[in-house]
Order: sequence, then structure tokens, then C-alpha cells
Amino acid sequence: MSTVPLRIAFAIAVLVATPVVASASWIGTVLTLICGAVLMFQSRQSARRASVIVLLAGGTAILALTGVAAILSHREQAPILLAALLIATGLVSGLTLLSARARMRITTLGDTIEVILLALLLPLGAITAGLA
Repeated sequence: MSTVPLRIAFAIAVLVATPVVASASWIGTVLTLICGAVLMFQSRQSARRASVIVLLAGGTAILALTGVAAILSHREQAPILLAALLIATGLVSGLTLLSARARMRITTLGDTIEVILLALLLPLGAITAGLA
């Protein structure tokens, strides 16, 4: 059974909720950023090309929409958000230029970051929803 349709549905559901959640508060913005990052991290464990494309495209779209929603709802911090976006872009671009050997060495770091981000989703979701 293919998980690609499920991943597409999940990415669309998060994309639909992103403008509302990211505009609500800074915690909502962080929550949607983490959702996009987790989708992108999940692509490291996918063997099918279609699944990798869906996860990376969905994660990228969520991150982009989160950035737009954050800038539009928090205009006073737009320069800080732009600087963070530029730093993140440079970091991702730098990681893609690493050799295969160097990438293998930082795999454990990637796994650790993924677990931390997954662990943060539930508390941030509860705080954003007003349950905590």
C-alpha cells in the first residue's frame, strides 16, 4: 500500500491550516515551521522517489506559506524574519554542497534534530490551541 496519497493529504491539511495558525501567534508560527521541517526530515527515510518529492514539496510550501503569514501578521518584525529566512536559506544551501562522506557524518545529528522537532509538536500544538 502506498503512503504517497496520505502524505499528500497531510501536506494539504497543514497548508490549509498554516495561514490561520501562523498568523495567530508566534507560537503558532513556530508550530507550522516545525511541521514543515518535520515533513522535510521524513523524506530522508523514504525509499520511493514520489514520496520524497511530495514530502520535500509539501515541507517547502509549508515553510514558504508560514514565512509569508508571519511577515504579514507581524510586520514590525519583518526585518528579523527576513534575516532568519536568509540564514536558513544559506544553511540549507551549504548542506546540499557537502560531500557524501561529510553528509554521512552528520546523519546522527539530523536524526537527533528530527526527534526533538517531533517531540515539540504536541506541546506547541496544545499551547497554540489554548489547552496549556
